[in-house]
Amino acid sequence: MVSKLEIQTGICSQVFNLLKKEVAEWNDKKKWCSIIFDEMSLIDTALTYDKNKDEIKGFVELQERKNNFADHALVFMVRGVRGIYKWQQPIAFYYCSVKLHISSEVQLKQILKEVVAAVEGCGL
Repeated sequence: MVSKLEIQTGICSQVFNLLKKEVAEWNDKKKWCSIIFDEMSLIDTALTYDKNKDEIKGFVELQERKNNFADHALVFMVRGVRGIYKWQQPIAFYYCSVKLHISSEVQLKQILKEVVAAVEGCGL
């Protein structure tokens, strides 16, 4: 099942489509959530070739792809905040570079706006 997912940088539309169907059956208290994001260091800065998509992976990819090597990933997740409703789901990720300060405040603000809109759009 996971191999059928097309995981790309940015907001994962497939996750949101599934989440929207699931959330439609939840009560209001279960829908309360927080958006969490953090940068994590990549184990290795390397380029890889995806022959199925004819793409080279490993470059900085925020709102657009840059010709700089990525050394960090910016990851977003939603998490339930009410008592017995402790659920969590990764929803987006981006490749970035700390050395080049690629994830500037302006880019982070724009990405955060898009993530919040997507979370609200699915009913959370």
